[in-house]
Amino acid sequence: PSILIKHPSWAAVQRDTAKHFYPPRGDYAYTFQIDPGVPAAADFIVKLETECARKFPDLDGIESDIENDTTGSYSDIAMRRFMLETGNPDPLMLPDTNSAWLSWRRLQVTDIVERIYKGTKKVNPRCVVSAAVDPPFYGQRWKLESWGTWARKNYVDVLEPMLYVRDKIFHSQMNWCLGNVPAGFNMSAGVAINFAGSASNAIHEIREARKAGMNGIVVWYYGYLLSYPHALADLRSDVFTEKTLPSFDDLVADCKGRWNVHS
Repeated sequence: PSILIKHPSWAAVQRDTAKHFYPPRGDYAYTFQIDPGVPAAADFIVKLETECARKFPDLDGIESDIENDTTGSYSDIAMRRFMLETGNPDPLMLPDTNSAWLSWRRLQVTDIVERIYKGTKKVNPRCVVSAAVDPPFYGQRWKLESWGTWARKNYVDVLEPMLYVRDKIFHSQMNWCLGNVPAGFNMSAGVAINFAGSASNAIHEIREARKAGMNGIVVWYYGYLLSYPHALADLRSDVFTEKTLPSFDDLVADCKGRWNVHS
């Protein structure tokens, strides 16, 4: 990835020194991550997203798809900062599950989220700041997203938990997500037809989300919908029966901030 070729010290590094996180599969290439524990890398992400809000005043929103694994942040810069700021030993001498190391890395992610929100609102108050986040099925085990804190401290306007789970555990995961944010917080349920297993299961999940009080639905993703016969027609006739029009006449920008880069 060009950004890491130019700034190799920004790369998130795994404990075994590998810099790629997910091997190629399907339509995905190797995935690389920018380390939120590297100040220059964090500044770059914040500047990039707030610059979009400033340069495109008609931009309706900015979304971050935040993926930072607990297996990462073993870059030299991040580890030195951790030892200096906390007085703890080298993270390589600690287990992956060490609470101080996990807490410090989560704080780096939260700091970026806060800065993006405040920077965006300063230059473009009407711009909605949202984040696609992992539910507990994923996030509490191996991600560094304290998104319940982001909601309580008003660091985001909207959260979109990616409830990409089998239909039988969708309800319990969704209820956990709703209980992790203040009552009435703007949250949209992410529904993935490939995980739901069928269009009818996806429709059931959408109805469950609406019944539970979710503010909206995010369907992942259009390409998967086309793989299921009649899925679009079934969604249109069963759960998306009302037509709507966008509040603008032309596309201003399609911007999705992601802290990952792909080869």
